[in-house]
Order: sequence, then C-alpha cells, then structure tokens
Amino acid sequence: MRPGLHRSLRTMVLAEFSSRSLLHWEFSWARPATVRLPGWGSETEDDGPETALEAAVEAAVADHPDTERLRALLPPAAIQNA
Repeated sequence: MRPGLHRSLRTMVLAEFSSRSLLHWEFSWARPATVRLPGWGSETEDDGPETALEAAVEAAVADHPDTERLRALLPPAAIQNA
C-alpha cells in the first residue's frame, strides 16, 4: 500500500508544480527524463530537486509522517489552499 501512496503523493506534488509552471522536464537519450525545478542551484543527482522531492515524499508517507519538508517545497499559495 505504501508504494502506491508514495507514487500518488509524488504525482500530486508534481501536478501542483506543473500547474504553477514551477517545473520542466529535462530529456536525454542517455538517461530517463528528469524533473527540474527552476531556481535550485544544484544540478547534481545527490542534492538536486528530484532527490529533495523524493526525501520529502518519503518523510510524508513514513510510519510517523513528517510533512514539513514537503510543505517547504510547495509554493505558498498551494499551502494556503490546502
């Protein structure tokens, strides 16, 4: 059940970013498409936006959920409407 919840939550977060034009996809022949969030300084895999997003979603669906990181990633307007 948790993998399905993880996928669904990640999809909802990406949809929110997309609806606010806060992400774009980087396509490559050498690797899978990567989500890019504008304004993030790092382009490395270890500390890039995809890693931060995965960590935030993992924390949100953990046994003891922590949504602080996920809320920090979302735009302020999205938090107010939640």
